[in-house]
Amino acid sequence: MATALQDLFYGNTTPADRPIPRGSKTHKLGEVLCKCEEVLEGLLDEEGKKQLKALSDAQLELNSLTAEDNFIMGFRLGVQIMAECLTEGGKPNG
Repeated sequence: MATALQDLFYGNTTPADRPIPRGSKTHKLGEVLCKCEEVLEGLLDEEGKKQLKALSDAQLELNSLTAEDNFIMGFRLGVQIMAECLTEGGKPNG
């Protein structure tokens, strides 16, 4: 039986690659975003389209970095909670 750490090491667990369920709030917002982008592209000249693409790419990179930071902070918080549950005043609990 594989452990969670083994799954993570071998790439069997990739939380960032999970599918977005159809009809979810995230999926619906993604559709709105795509439609808005299409409308904006139709209104812009070539230079405007380049700027929109640059804006979109920068926002995507920022979102990815933020997601990574949040994942790490959440993981660290989970470890801190586990350590707190297993110790009491720095001494083993139990």
